[in-house]
Amino acid sequence: MIYLQIKTHAIQLIQIPKKFRAFQMKKSPARASRDGKTHEIYLRKKQIDLALIIIFPFIATFLALFFDLTFFASTLLYYGTPALYLSLRSPYLARKASIFALLFAIPFGLIIEYLAILDRSWFIPFSWFGYRIFGVISLDAITWGILLTYSIVLFYEYFIDHGKNKTIDKHLIHLVYVVIILLLIFFVFITTRPASFSIPYFYLWIGIILAGIPALTLLIQVPTIIAKYIKTSTYFFLIAVLSEYTGLRLGHWMFPGKNFLGWIPFMGFRIPIEEAVFFFLLATVGIVAIYEFFDDDGR
Repeated sequence: MIYLQIKTHAIQLIQIPKKFRAFQMKKSPARASRDGKTHEIYLRKKQIDLALIIIFPFIATFLALFFDLTFFASTLLYYGTPALYLSLRSPYLARKASIFALLFAIPFGLIIEYLAILDRSWFIPFSWFGYRIFGVISLDAITWGILLTYSIVLFYEYFIDHGKNKTIDKHLIHLVYVVIILLLIFFVFITTRPASFSIPYFYLWIGIILAGIPALTLLIQVPTIIAKYIKTSTYFFLIAVLSEYTGLRLGHWMFPGKNFLGWIPFMGFRIPIEEAVFFFLLATVGIVAIYEFFDDDGR
């Protein structure tokens, strides 16, 4: 009998904090109403932000065509404008996104541009900077890669992932290791055997390796990521289509090679199938997947 009484009192002592915590967590109607209004204001601000950056690419297209802007200036309009706007709206995300963009886009941009030019996958005839790295790589293209990556990550964090993981992930060091190894291999080849570094159908292979495989791998691991893929890629599909038309119309780039799966008509021009598949559709999800692997929570 005494044992049962002691046990009953012990159970009550354990349950008291739980009851207390439950009471603390219970919101009053007034508090719930305030929280509901705050959430509505938050969503309304996000909707306004989204509406504005959807308008930006159309303004960029008009300005680029009307003033016959260079590739560099068009890049600033198409990718720099939304990136700047979202940076001002979410400075707490800008640092993380910029570190990833610089670490990813610069080394991979150098390698991709060099190999693309060797295979004649694409070519930028005019450089605003007037200087080409190794005599072939346009700084305009590197700038484009940085702003593309930065704007995708920032858009993804701000609108889709909601900045739930603001810290730089410890796994980012693995990307540093990958970059160092790839750059060492790259520099060895271009200094010793540059001619043998050409890869036929380079656009196809780099699209599969940097876009297709990472996106599919993360999708298999986290099937729910497909919703984030679709939401993010929809916006950048719009930018890709408009900037592609502007670039071809103003001669910002060309596709001089023949190592493509084929050609498709595009607004009075023709583009490689790889351009439509990888640049229009898979580049965004590839960058999101790589970002999730190395610098986010993988979800």
